[in-house]
Amino acid sequence: MRSPQPVLLLAACCALTSLATSAGAADNYSQTWSGGSTENWTANTSDSTVTHILGSGLPPGSLYAHTNGNFDYGFFNGTDTALKGSFAAGLWTVSLDLAVGLDSAHNWLRFRYQDSTFNGWRYDFGALAGQSSDNILWHALSVSFDTTWSDAQAMAHGWSQEGGPVVSWAQNMSNAYGTELRLQRNTSNGDDALMDNFRLQAPVPEPQTWGLMLAGLALLGLARRKQG
Repeated sequence: MRSPQPVLLLAACCALTSLATSAGAADNYSQTWSGGSTENWTANTSDSTVTHILGSGLPPGSLYAHTNGNFDYGFFNGTDTALKGSFAAGLWTVSLDLAVGLDSAHNWLRFRYQDSTFNGWRYDFGALAGQSSDNILWHALSVSFDTTWSDAQAMAHGWSQEGGPVVSWAQNMSNAYGTELRLQRNTSNGDDALMDNFRLQAPVPEPQTWGLMLAGLALLGLARRKQG
């Protein structure tokens, strides 16, 4: 009779491989910028700059973006693995606090595909009021999206596909270049904005996913004991 150990090891390896393939992909992320750096966030256009500000924020500490007025501007992170790559199937949520210096008509959450040669898909949070006098007006923004949507479903939920080199919604979210907040400049004389409390919430794994992983680990342990 054939030993069951190869079958057990195969099942365990499959479960562990499934877990390993998610490593390095998009995941839960939270940033309040209460430290002393931009935490890998940079400007998203050549005409804009991003710096860390310790005194402003909720709590104190935020990112400051400024443009001289030639292009749209904003914040981009293509470094942290939790904000790029493959977004697992399921419902994700992005939330953040944003303050704009001048009234802003368009404020997009944007995911580009693969690298800088592609455009991508974006969600417009809509028009936001700017600050008055020295009072910073913070806006709490949030949007949820499902990576399993069809293109038509993504558009129905407010996402739009940009012009130029693009791919489908599902393909875009299988290999995102990074996470970006792109702001439309208000005037040709420049504009600025503050961002704080950025959070990306990943889908909660379904019970059967955890069950398969735990079963694989149990089978692997059983096989090792029989070999001992």
